Amino acid sequence: MNEENDKQSTAQYNDPDHIPDENEIRDEINQGVEDKTSSKLADWIRHKQYGVDVREALALFVEWISVKLNGVVSAFNGVEDRQSDVEKRQSNVEDQFKTVIANATKDSEVILARDSKTYGTYVDLDDRLENIEGMLAKSVPSGFVATLTHNLGYTPRVSASYYENAIGTETDGLGTNFAGGFGEINEVQLSIFVSYPDSNTVRVEMPMKFAMTGTPVVKPDGNFYLINGFKTIKFDFGGAVKNGSGEVALENPEAPDSPSQLTASEITDQSAKLNWR
Repeated sequence: MNEENDKQSTAQYNDPDHIPDENEIRDEINQGVEDKTSSKLADWIRHKQYGVDVREALALFVEWISVKLNGVVSAFNGVEDRQSDVEKRQSNVEDQFKTVIANATKDSEVILARDSKTYGTYVDLDDRLENIEGMLAKSVPSGFVATLTHNLGYTPRVSASYYENAIGTETDGLGTNFAGGFGEINEVQLSIFVSYPDSNTVRVEMPMKFAMTGTPVVKPDGNFYLINGFKTIKFDFGGAVKNGSGEVALENPEAPDSPSQLTASEITDQSAKLNWR
């Protein structure tokens, strides 16, 4: 037992070289902001003659570090609280602004347009329009396009699905998807519009909500995949593709033709009727 203790003691003190006066740690200290308390404690540890004083200096150092750390944590929590208050005030200002807009609107037709029989009442018309745009972005296949060269020589049936955290794409590594398991989650069968520029190419339009960057590639299962981080869109060709290439792009939906022969006729002091061809 004594031999084992002797070996451990020897292993702990087996470096005979003195710490050089000039070293990288000293350089960092010299370039930093001096703290008088830490300098005083370091001086005591280095120069006190009696062991009891050295131990006391070490104990003071531990307690001093604890106080410093707790102070930093307390200050950080205070910043978080202030940030939360700022966000609440910002939200209140936005709500008040919407209320001002709502109360400033006098045209009865615009006021009535805020409400939806299907989706309920909105503070102002902008909120309702934003809700409509959000639904369109999720379900209408427009604005996000994948052009896939499949080299099959015919027009295959194509479907598309979106999912997250497939094996190998998890943000924090294998088996760390948001649901705490393995394999893809949040799968959605996409609403798509498919067209065929030629017998070797397919053009797939998808909803804007699922837009992402990257390059579609063919995997050994014979289908195209677009992967961006933990997000994946699979273009299912029924496993028929042997080789191919692809690209994605954002495209503005086609705008309707501009009206011609626009005329306006007054209905009341605050409203008018528009006619055009």
